[in-house]
Amino acid sequence: EEVLTQIDYEAAVLDESQAIKNADTRSAKAAMLLKSRFRLCLSGTPMENRTDEFVSQFQFLLPNLLSRSDSIAQLKRKSGPFLLRRRKK
Repeated sequence: EEVLTQIDYEAAVLDESQAIKNADTRSAKAAMLLKSRFRLCLSGTPMENRTDEFVSQFQFLLPNLLSRSDSIAQLKRKSGPFLLRRRKK
């Protein structure tokens, strides 16, 4: 953690980003400290879980875009342009 947070990355990609869904975990806190020009979260877990889990992943992507106090409608409006979702059909 100490070494990785000192490097300036071109891109930081979190595969299985649900690993940082709890913002209070050591993994989430370490991910937030990574320095990179581009960030991407990939997850096979649906985003219909608790809103604070969704907000935690967005804190990595775009800090301060979303807030835990945002309503569902606000979360959808603010995050919509940044989501790419595959549907079963």
